[in-house]
Amino acid sequence: MRPVGRTSSLPRSTCSVIAASALLTFLARANGPAIAAQARDCDKAVGVVASVDGVPKGIRALIDRRVTKASALLRFHRRDDALAQMDAVTALLAGTRGQRIEDGRRAELTKSIAVLRRCLAATEPPPLATLTIRVFQEDTTHPAGEGVFLNVEGIALGRTGSDGTFQAMVPSGTVDIEATEYPSSWGAEDVTISPGGSQVASVLMADDKEPSEESDLMLEEAPDDILPANPPSVTLKFVHDEVPVWIDRIESIELADDRYESGENVEEFFGVSDGAIHAKAPSVACRRLMAQAKIGRSLWLAVLATDSEGRIHHGSVPFQIGQFNLNVTLAPPPSNRALPVSNIPVRISVAGSEIVLRRTSDAHGRFQIDGLPDASLNFDAHVVVAGHHYYAERALLLCADRSVTLLMRSVTDVVAGVEPLTLDPGNAPCPNVARR
Repeated sequence: MRPVGRTSSLPRSTCSVIAASALLTFLARANGPAIAAQARDCDKAVGVVASVDGVPKGIRALIDRRVTKASALLRFHRRDDALAQMDAVTALLAGTRGQRIEDGRRAELTKSIAVLRRCLAATEPPPLATLTIRVFQEDTTHPAGEGVFLNVEGIALGRTGSDGTFQAMVPSGTVDIEATEYPSSWGAEDVTISPGGSQVASVLMADDKEPSEESDLMLEEAPDDILPANPPSVTLKFVHDEVPVWIDRIESIELADDRYESGENVEEFFGVSDGAIHAKAPSVACRRLMAQAKIGRSLWLAVLATDSEGRIHHGSVPFQIGQFNLNVTLAPPPSNRALPVSNIPVRISVAGSEIVLRRTSDAHGRFQIDGLPDASLNFDAHVVVAGHHYYAERALLLCADRSVTLLMRSVTDVVAGVEPLTLDPGNAPCPNVARR
């Protein structure tokens, strides 16, 4: 069974509008009308971060979580940590995963994140306040005792003492308290504290909640979400705020066709060593994964595991099996046989997934990609020469090793009906089977 996680409010990784709006609220409250112009810039950036299209769900969830945490860290007067969160977003957008976003949208999003970072850097948050948290068992009469994990605004504070209490400096204003006792108890409470004041808050624990930490799950051998057909290893790692989580034991591993559905139990194929999850026999595990694979469709591994401090982490990661090699040659079109085809960036996306690869043609217009899944691929390239625009836009069904020629066509070529892609001799067409 997959955990339900924390359910008292909206998940922290689902809404950048909430995160960024909160940031603006604190900015305005802390600095007043003197920064009205800056606030307007921040407000515009909020709209871009919240609404820009074409951002894969997985990447958006990471961005939302980072922006939310940055806002919370600033409220804790941890400016450097807050800015580090925004820098991590910028690095994400500039890295391999950020390459999955179309260039124009990625540039717009990167610019808006930079504006939000400047807002954080310029903000003086309200004073802190003293909060004493008292945690009680579900019957409301007995303290929960020692070791309950406590978060305020998503920031880890520590664990309760033997009397079930904990005291810390927290942001003034309204804050959300979460208390977690693994494996099955969780509670939450909101409290409002005046700047520089103090407050006592009681949190009532409820059982049967199956709480878990929402951490990033990485399939180490599949950085592009493509797992080679015969990898020497299969490694699953949890990462929280860029720091690897040291795993002590596996609770469950499921293989499913859908991220939000329960799947087949494949825990028997994996074990734990050196704080990470490894396939006991990679070839055996991969055969089991491939038996579940469907043409043109991602699989999901959902993992529940306990770390060295007793916290339970839940995460899921998509992947497809890389089986085939692809050789592509860019070619000039009939309208301009002299068109240079070297050093042209090409975007290759896998239909039905978030997988996007980028390659640049060599001096002969060629590039190669090894280990692609059985799927439909989409090519996208654009170059301007002497004021004329040339495009390579075409889909290709990949069901075996392929060599293809992709033409950089102008509007003249499109109107003339020039075919954009041809299979090289010896490439048989794919069988007519269902693909997603």
